[in-house]
Amino acid sequence: MILPGIDNYHVPLADSRNVAFLRQLNTTSRPIIAAMSSSPVLLAKAGLLDQTQFTGGLFEETYTKKPFIPKQNLVRQPVVVDNGIITSSFQFFREFAITAARACGIEVGDAAFGPARTDRPYTPAELTYHYPD
Repeated sequence: MILPGIDNYHVPLADSRNVAFLRQLNTTSRPIIAAMSSSPVLLAKAGLLDQTQFTGGLFEETYTKKPFIPKQNLVRQPVVVDNGIITSSFQFFREFAITAARACGIEVGDAAFGPARTDRPYTPAELTYHYPD
């Protein structure tokens, strides 16, 4: 399950159905969960981070305002994997994607998701798409 970054996490956090759904996943047989940027706040509210190290892209003041976030489990690393949960802050989206893909058994090289091309700009013709003949 992938939880992408959230521009305004207050909206999904206010809907109790989101937290109730995630709370059901607080078992040892849950799927892999990958959450980045501010979305770990939803995992925290559901209790999924109580015994799990995590990282994210939350403002420091959020930890004071949201005491349900277990700050003692916060690890300031680009990507953190613990208890089947992958977390990352937004600027490490490539590393996050590689880690999540590998956790799902997909073979991905360390240079995957790099810039598509850096030797010259794309032309309009190259960026015009057609159905195959």
